[in-house]
Amino acid sequence: QAEIYSSDFHAERAAREKLHEEKERLAAQLEYVKKQNTQLQDEMDSMGRRSLNEMQRRHLSQGGNPHGGGPSLVGRGTDWQHQGNIPEHACPKCNEILPDLDSLQIHIMDCIN
Repeated sequence: QAEIYSSDFHAERAAREKLHEEKERLAAQLEYVKKQNTQLQDEMDSMGRRSLNEMQRRHLSQGGNPHGGGPSLVGRGTDWQHQGNIPEHACPKCNEILPDLDSLQIHIMDCIN
């Protein structure tokens, strides 16, 4: 019986050591994945800011300024609303036509303020 008890004890001890090693390995892997996730989130934030800056630069390069002034592709006050052919990207407040949806969204936020 002593041999059986001893072999059970050693088997259980080996199993616990193996579980402990596996737990340490998983903890290290988790830390690595967390670090990688943080780096990817930082990259995404950076790309988002760059994209926003690019859209704003594109919007401003069309001749507008941050407050909605400046020349537009079609003059302000154009009565396109009554002509029936609504441009795809036109500001509903000042009737300025912009080249794309991103520029329109930026312009609208500036125009409203």
